[in-house]
Amino acid sequence: MKAISEYYIKVVDNINNVVGYVLAAFLAIMSITIFWQVFSRYLIGTSIPWSEELARILMLYIVLLGSALALRKGQLLAVEVLPEILQKKNKSRLKLFVNLLSLFFYFILLYYGFTLAESVSGQRLPGLGISMFWFYFALSLGGFFLVINAVANILEDAKEVRS
Repeated sequence: MKAISEYYIKVVDNINNVVGYVLAAFLAIMSITIFWQVFSRYLIGTSIPWSEELARILMLYIVLLGSALALRKGQLLAVEVLPEILQKKNKSRLKLFVNLLSLFFYFILLYYGFTLAESVSGQRLPGLGISMFWFYFALSLGGFFLVINAVANILEDAKEVRS
């Protein structure tokens, strides 16, 4: 079991590295798109109809995928009053409980995000002309990455509780 959990954690961390590069590319594309939109609107006098939609979609993916990376690295915003007053063993137990509870909500995001994406798949974004599915798919994709990162955290927390 120990080898499987270590292998899983290593695979998740490798996936997170790739996701980090994808997020960097999304941020670069979004920044260039917004810069070009502002430049073209105020200096050239024409507007790019699809730039706002693309920036909005990329921002949604950046937030949701970035949340999964922040979860794995323990960098999500948290109020840590209770963990600060607990002893190390109980602090690990609390962390494990919080990750298990959070996992439940990540599954909800994954499931209902995909359900929502499917329900709007027949609609199109007017500027880009692509299906609204891809806009709402960010919810389920973010939920998926939150789930796999939460499981990796749970495996590490369980190891701390046992020791």
